[in-house]
Amino acid sequence: MAAEIFFYIALLLLSAKLFGEIAERMGVASLVGQLIAGIIIGPLLGWVIIGDFLKEFITLGIIFLLFMAGLEIKFQEIRKYMYSASILAFTGGLLSFLLGFFVGMLFFNNIIIAFAIGTVLISTSNGTLFLFLMKTGEFTSKTGR
Repeated sequence: MAAEIFFYIALLLLSAKLFGEIAERMGVASLVGQLIAGIIIGPLLGWVIIGDFLKEFITLGIIFLLFMAGLEIKFQEIRKYMYSASILAFTGGLLSFLLGFFVGMLFFNNIIIAFAIGTVLISTSNGTLFLFLMKTGEFTSKTGR
């Protein structure tokens, strides 16, 4: 069981690194390649099956990512953009949910699955945005704030 979990993690990391490098060489952010790798390895090919441990491990990774992003933020800078950022975050979350819900209804025609996909996209969209801003160096710019 433990060897299988380590194999899945290694496969995910290796494919994310490989696809991230390919994406960077094509002039696209490495995050795009990493996301494509996860989609191919997981749902499309079915090589990685997310169990309870891997689900918790992924959640821990998202928590660390958000924690790292939070360490780079100064509250005095946030105060200036608090209202516009709140509106932007709410709109982004709502749009992520609606698009995920639409995709779930389109491909699975099941309201529970569509709701789950929309909810997952809300929880991962902010972490993905933070990582993208940090990788491109725009996290401390006016747009990033």
